[in-house]
Amino acid sequence: MPEMLNTEAAFALGQPDVFSGGPTGQPDGYTSPRSVAVGAGKMAVADTGAHRVVIYESIPADGTARPTVVLGQPDFDTQEADCDEFSLNSPGSAYITPDAKLIVADNGNSRVLVWNSIPTGLEQGRRADVVLGQVDFTHCGANAGGGAVPARSTMRGPVGVWSDGVRLAVADTVNSRVLLWDDIRNLQSGQEPSRVLGQPDFDSATLAAPDRRTLAFPRAVTSNGTFLAVSDSNNRVLLWNAWPSQDEQPADVVIGQRDFVQNEDDDSIESAQSLDSPFGITFHQDRLLVVDEGNHRLLIFKSD
Repeated sequence: MPEMLNTEAAFALGQPDVFSGGPTGQPDGYTSPRSVAVGAGKMAVADTGAHRVVIYESIPADGTARPTVVLGQPDFDTQEADCDEFSLNSPGSAYITPDAKLIVADNGNSRVLVWNSIPTGLEQGRRADVVLGQVDFTHCGANAGGGAVPARSTMRGPVGVWSDGVRLAVADTVNSRVLLWDDIRNLQSGQEPSRVLGQPDFDSATLAAPDRRTLAFPRAVTSNGTFLAVSDSNNRVLLWNAWPSQDEQPADVVIGQRDFVQNEDDDSIESAQSLDSPFGITFHQDRLLVVDEGNHRLLIFKSD
């Protein structure tokens, strides 16, 4: 971990060196990558613009590391969006569970795909085992064809996912809600979530004013096993002190605003407590890390 401000990166992946940038093309470069996940000794990158997830068989130790597996494409040279059990469309995030499942928020296809084990180099382009949010692997419309009208088993543009191998949380972004599954150990395609946060029921997708119960285009969700955190486009992060047990359960803590009904994003009031379009969030030990996208910074909150 960096020990001081202005620490330089040790190496870069997706670029020839740490001084280069821009889309680099195939097969080893990235096109607008959005998330990285580490687990089970492997690393997965959601390479959003190339409509794929690439997997490294081990955690890269230097810039010579190359991915050995590609999902969403037939090979490393192709970057076409499609809708089937092998394809991806602008994946928003990838997550590796402690029991080595790979979970991908397939944003452009309004679904979540699950691989029950992480594909290896001998399984290029392996099909997903489970699809959530759609009736099957060949339908990819918003809210399973319902457009702006959601249902319990549908999604619209999900971006963030988190799981501990038992529970699953999905930031169903365009529906302005978070979906929760209490037990995914025997997860089946089309399995309905246990409850919903941010909306009064599964049939609503209202963009309501901020309060303890509402969400606006949530983009990331995470947990440390106790607390659940959601980055909300109301320029805040909401925290629940325990895994929610009821629909539309109110949040316990708000970060980034003075209270639950404010939505300040004025750059002139940047402070150690303000947020502007927070995106990625993760827990590490006793800290919550928040990518404060609009303020071009990473904030680290330490528990008392």
